[in-house]
Amino acid sequence: YIFFFFFFFCFIFFFFFFFIQAKKSMIPHRSFSMSSSSESHIPCSLQQSKSALRKNIKHKLQQLTSDQIRDQSASVTNQIISSPLYKSSKAICVYASMPRELQTCFLLEDMFAQNKRCFLPRIDKDEIVFLEAYSSKDIESWTPNNWKIKEPPLDGSRCNVFDIPEQIDLVIVPGVALTSTGLRLGHGKGYYDRFLRSLHESRQSKNLPPVPTYGVGLSCQLIEDIKSFPAHEHDYQLSKTIFPLP
Repeated sequence: YIFFFFFFFCFIFFFFFFFIQAKKSMIPHRSFSMSSSSESHIPCSLQQSKSALRKNIKHKLQQLTSDQIRDQSASVTNQIISSPLYKSSKAICVYASMPRELQTCFLLEDMFAQNKRCFLPRIDKDEIVFLEAYSSKDIESWTPNNWKIKEPPLDGSRCNVFDIPEQIDLVIVPGVALTSTGLRLGHGKGYYDRFLRSLHESRQSKNLPPVPTYGVGLSCQLIEDIKSFPAHEHDYQLSKTIFPLP
């Protein structure tokens, strides 16, 4: 009897063990993926096209002299400040320029002279935030980041664009390459694409239209062949692009 109960117990134990394992194997596995507008989620061929275009534009920018950058920047600035939209705008998002891109110093000077509210970007973790700048002197006091760009401090005292999305009248957007139709290629991190989409959603929740966006660049950053431009569905299309006049 002892051996009988021992073998019977073993039989029951292994029966239930294999039964449970078989049931587990029938349960479907879940796979989770994080959506993102970064370029790790676009086709390899498109990534390669974007990388090649960035390299090409970077090479062209290196060939420009300081005088050429200054003159072209002044031409774009004059077009912006003469536009009816700019003249009627009271609060504008703009950027603090890097050495080898369209310079915004002339535009910033005019904004402060016209008593327009000015918001400049800061990289905060994986996002870009726009905080208010009070004057050119205020900007000069800021600490440059790794790209030698002045960034507003996160001291909690400055107004954030998302505190007043309904008051933003215009966003000036830089780009590595742009088309006349508003397609834009950035540096590949998706900062502006996410910011502009979030700003659009914030205004949409208040039944407001999207903020007009001006993409700006130097002459060599204008891509005339629109059909071959490496655009992706996550790329935010701008309202208008402005380049130096011939």
